[in-house]
Amino acid sequence: MPTRHLLQRHLVQGTLALGMLGSAVFGLTGTAYAVTPINYWSSACPTQNLHEGEGDGCVAYLQEQLNKSQVTPTVAVDGSFGPKTEAAVIAFQQYVDDNYTGLPYPSLSVDGVAGPQTRTDLDTWDSHVGQ
Repeated sequence: MPTRHLLQRHLVQGTLALGMLGSAVFGLTGTAYAVTPINYWSSACPTQNLHEGEGDGCVAYLQEQLNKSQVTPTVAVDGSFGPKTEAAVIAFQQYVDDNYTGLPYPSLSVDGVAGPQTRTDLDTWDSHVGQ
């Protein structure tokens, strides 16, 4: 194969690879996050209650779960528990209290804190929607 043809092929492959990398880093396609979500039940998430002011992969996982619930305002999955994440937690807690209190969901404190019961309800939400 002529050298020129090989060089062109490598340039094209390199450009495609850089394009995909750039898309992932800058969030242009797919779901690349600045903070890697960490399941909030893991030992890597030592706090029992996630609340405003926290920021880490545990919060990013919470944000993913809130977005999956489809009953809260969509929040950025950035790992920062700010006012928008707090508002989404409150919206979820209020929605559960207004529509699903009782089995399988006990009453929640509508306080914007993602404690064990709020997180359990988020984790089991898909299996109970529409009941």
